[in-house]
Amino acid sequence: METAGTRSPSANLSRRDRVVLFLEYEGNKRLRKLGTVLYRLTGGRFAPRDRDVILLTTRGRKSGREHTVLLQAFRDGENMVVVAANSGRNSHPDWLYNLQAAPTARVEIKDRTLRVRAEELSAEEAAAFWRRVLQVAPDYARYPRGTNRRIPMIRLVPATPTESVTVSRSAAEGSRNASRQPTEIAPGVYCLRTGRGITESNVYFVRSGSSWVLIDTAWANRGRSIKEAAESVFGTGTRPAAILLAHIHADHSGSAPELARMWGRPVYVHPDELPFAAPGDLSTVEQYANPLDRWVILPLLRAMPRRWVESMLSETSLEEVTRAFDPGAAVPGLPDWGCIPTPGHTPGHVSFFRGSDRVLIAGDAVVTVNLNSLRDFALQKQKVSGPPYISTWNWRAAKDSVAVLAKHEPRVIAGGHGIPMTGPETAQALRAFADRSGGGRERQPVRAPQRERRRPHMAHIEGEIVINRSVEEVFDVVADERNEPRYNPRLLWVEQISSGPIGRGTRFRAATKTMGRPVEMTIEFTDYERPRRLASLTHLPTMEIRGALTFEPVPEGTRMRWSWELRPRGVMRLLTPLIVRMGQRQEEAIWANLKQFMEAREGSLPPQPDEAAPGPV
Repeated sequence: METAGTRSPSANLSRRDRVVLFLEYEGNKRLRKLGTVLYRLTGGRFAPRDRDVILLTTRGRKSGREHTVLLQAFRDGENMVVVAANSGRNSHPDWLYNLQAAPTARVEIKDRTLRVRAEELSAEEAAAFWRRVLQVAPDYARYPRGTNRRIPMIRLVPATPTESVTVSRSAAEGSRNASRQPTEIAPGVYCLRTGRGITESNVYFVRSGSSWVLIDTAWANRGRSIKEAAESVFGTGTRPAAILLAHIHADHSGSAPELARMWGRPVYVHPDELPFAAPGDLSTVEQYANPLDRWVILPLLRAMPRRWVESMLSETSLEEVTRAFDPGAAVPGLPDWGCIPTPGHTPGHVSFFRGSDRVLIAGDAVVTVNLNSLRDFALQKQKVSGPPYISTWNWRAAKDSVAVLAKHEPRVIAGGHGIPMTGPETAQALRAFADRSGGGRERQPVRAPQRERRRPHMAHIEGEIVINRSVEEVFDVVADERNEPRYNPRLLWVEQISSGPIGRGTRFRAATKTMGRPVEMTIEFTDYERPRRLASLTHLPTMEIRGALTFEPVPEGTRMRWSWELRPRGVMRLLTPLIVRMGQRQEEAIWANLKQFMEAREGSLPPQPDEAAPGPV
């Protein structure tokens, strides 16, 4: 029988096992950094309960730089054993060469960090321990069959007490944030900025009478640093009257379970957030999916074994500590504050407002750093902005929520990210942003979605432009697709393939230039309400585009809005994020050209001659 301690004479794998090992190796190589980030952000909670997963950090034997890998470990008393399987390849993994050159390393397991010494098991020890490995992870049996090398096994021994460096991750986070103390941004309102870079997130301590309340809890494993910050303001041993969450996302609710258990206090959320507290299975995640979920999180979860996913969802569940509160009643622990429902970023997102001095704690409904701009985010430039598009459930509702908050004219905006904004210009800045974003028009109540409302692999593009021409004129030019080559240089030709006047059901055939080659498509008008609305369905070989243009008279002429849903097909689904970015830019360029085209000409557009749309020869 082959073991990790004997040399396999030849590779003896089925085709299925070879494919599995290849995908495993490529996935480990390409997703190593992502796995490390997820492990640290979740405190290792995404690993299955019945297996020990660790982060092993070694120092490069050539570069001298630290390298971190995600590995499964097997307990051996107080020690741990890792297997240098390298997905059954014929070469050892890099981390093994690093340990052979310098046998000291650092291990992160859950919320602990240990300094360890590495020692390789002898052939006899490895053969005996291999049986224990297969009892925990039977799938390891394929590794010896995939290689002709002997697979080493490494025992990681914690350092001696004089050398030991055992640090809780929350304490380490606290030391990194030592220079960040709670800052009073309004009477009785303190902001604690936690984390750095993409892990930066704000939490707020709010005094009310003789008690206080915590609003938001940042990422996981920051409970200790939050507790220490609260005690620096309110005294040793202090506990809040309640814990409130603006919404349930990992950067706002990550430390909620830890703090709820530490303080013995419930966590209050809007009723529409409760499904996020205990997602149960992937169907719940799909029901409330935002672009990040659809493009990254769900594909990764679907690729994992089902029990891994169930274990991860169970580990991150907030069901035991969350309670729903009535947004129309008094805010728990804050009788002098009001709750403003601000759905959009999530279905049950809320903001908190103190009317006496117009202080707004907005969660991610409004933030004070532009999370949709890498440049602004890197520079931490202070400006009023909306929530990050990539993690926003309903962008139109989010814009409407911005308009609702602007009507309260806050003097202080304390968002979930960025430096809080104070001063007399704050309300004006929020109103200007609300006007630019176009929210608040004919606002409709937003409810949690029904499961069938979300389509898989669906992306959304929207925007608006004002054209200095009448509604009727703009509508008529756009409704005749044969005009589009005049303002869209990417469109080669268009012909009408249905008979009769243009209206609902009219169909066109066209060709657009993609990567230097013509690609044909068909366009059908599914709704035609002159001069208010024009809906269409476009079929291309690689995707389907469904949506509508709306036309609204304004003093400057016509405000035209576009809203498109893109559904890529086949392998193009993998490129959905890139397609959205390119599509957004192309739409903006097309309608900017239309604006220039219409405003530059005099009189009405000449009738479209038949020879202007010849189609292919």
